[in-house]
Amino acid sequence: VVPAHNEAVHIKEVIVTMPDLVDIIAITDDKSSDNTFEIASSTGDTRVFVNRHEVNTGVGGAIITAHSEAIIHGSDINVVFAGDGQMDPHYITKLLDPIIEGFYGFTKGNRLFSSQSHRGMPKYRLFGNYVLSYMHKAVSGYWHINDPQNGYTAIKTDILNEVNYETLSGGYEFENDLLTRLNEYYIPVSDIPIPARYLDEVSGIDLKKVIPALLKNFIVSAVTRIYRKYIKTKKV
Repeated sequence: VVPAHNEAVHIKEVIVTMPDLVDIIAITDDKSSDNTFEIASSTGDTRVFVNRHEVNTGVGGAIITAHSEAIIHGSDINVVFAGDGQMDPHYITKLLDPIIEGFYGFTKGNRLFSSQSHRGMPKYRLFGNYVLSYMHKAVSGYWHINDPQNGYTAIKTDILNEVNYETLSGGYEFENDLLTRLNEYYIPVSDIPIPARYLDEVSGIDLKKVIPALLKNFIVSAVTRIYRKYIKTKKV
């Protein structure tokens, strides 16, 4: 599952370096102003299916569209892989193994597992990730999880459908919203140590917009999770 916005420089490498164990490469071009769509569509890889948004929805919206495309083509487990080449494909099996073995329904990367693992990560991102990690522990209910903004994830498709993934937040708060939703359904989640990998990509994050959106999402998600999980009477 590959969200992509103005990734003409990286998207071909993402496709050609995807290991053979991947059966479907579902890419969403989130209204790029460059030729991301054309490049992604012209690799000749029969695993590739590309959707193009006519309106920019944000990374979460692009992920949701790609999830839907992968599910249409029969995926069992979906791995989210950034279109900017920031994620190392060698770690895909690390994310898949705990799910295949039946212990977890969702796994995610964690760049904060040691002082060396986040080498190369911009300091402002590192600081922000630590702050968000501690805030999100309380919001999501997953106290053992760190680096909630890490988008390198794997999830069973039946769980995606169970938690109604199409209603999740469409912006950068997508990962946080998903974790909180998973906790409502008692889905076991695991952190997988994966070092940070930064190339020459340019971040599209507008902190003035992202931070207020995250804080709003935290408040709404925390209240909603507590109500649905502990207050609302559930049907037996």
